[in-house]
Amino acid sequence: VYGGAAVAIALALRSGPLAVRARPVAVFAALAAAFALLAYLPLLIAVGPLDGYAAILGDSLGERDYWTLPFPLSYHGPLSLWPPGELAGDAKDLLDFYVPLLLVIGLAVAALAAMLDHRRAGDGLSLAPWAFLALACGCLTYLLSRVDEFHGAPLLVALVVALPVLAQRLRRHGHLPALAIASVALLALLVANGVANRGSGLLSRPELATIDLPAADGTKAPPGEASALEQMAREVQRVAEPSQPIYTITLRSDLVRVNQPLVYVLADRDNPTGIDYGLQTGAGDQRRLVGRLRSARPAAIVRWLDPASVVREPNLRGEPSGSRLLDEWVAGAYRAEARYGNYEVLVPRSGE
Repeated sequence: VYGGAAVAIALALRSGPLAVRARPVAVFAALAAAFALLAYLPLLIAVGPLDGYAAILGDSLGERDYWTLPFPLSYHGPLSLWPPGELAGDAKDLLDFYVPLLLVIGLAVAALAAMLDHRRAGDGLSLAPWAFLALACGCLTYLLSRVDEFHGAPLLVALVVALPVLAQRLRRHGHLPALAIASVALLALLVANGVANRGSGLLSRPELATIDLPAADGTKAPPGEASALEQMAREVQRVAEPSQPIYTITLRSDLVRVNQPLVYVLADRDNPTGIDYGLQTGAGDQRRLVGRLRSARPAAIVRWLDPASVVREPNLRGEPSGSRLLDEWVAGAYRAEARYGNYEVLVPRSGE
């Protein structure tokens, strides 16, 4: 979407009469809309326009306060000055923490540089800076929706490309050398962060083992996790026939940061609720889940015991809902059959 907006702006700002410039913009917008509709058509056919809109955009807008994170401004982690190994590790963590702030500052510097470049272009009207700003502002919106390394990646890529180009243009034309220096300094910090992350992965490479299951297709995990996944999947396949569904729960039904839908893939069994992600901690949501599970009668329920599932984030999702209806129903209808690492396989109690 943001890339399309950048292209549309570049087309609209070309020289010439308005009618001449409007035609390629309209053609591009029509083609973009057609390809977007084609891409989402299978989803819209499967679930309908209203549910399709909810899945693509509506749910995200309505649940924004459950997923956003505060902007990182105050670092409270350790910063050891000795020994050198700890200093390097803590410095890397510090730089990781402030990357979102560096991205915002970088965007401000790039915007100012782009405006200066536009003034220099005069009537010639340089299109690239304005197209870049449209793309970068969209990337900033994406970053602010949830400030983490994944949502910051698009803006990072845009700035790593734009900052050296803009710095070179400023230096070449003698505009504000301090701004060019700031661009280079920001670029150096962002590149240093990437090099530190790659270097850390190279020097502290974790031990990994292949998950020996057909659905894993060569995927690797830490040896203990790989073994637990293999044993869990085989146990689920033992107690649940291929036509029988299973379900996955976490430590607490009132507080779920992340769940583990990978269980369905590795065990090759269906989820009867049709919902793998989303907010399901409220009393009403849990009541509907219990109704669906009671009707579907899963042959097994896998409880994921990893503490990561209940880590409290500083947002609405990090607040317990106060309802444990799902946990209570599972405790009454199922019993523990086996446990492998962080995976506990539950089966129906006698008579259920």
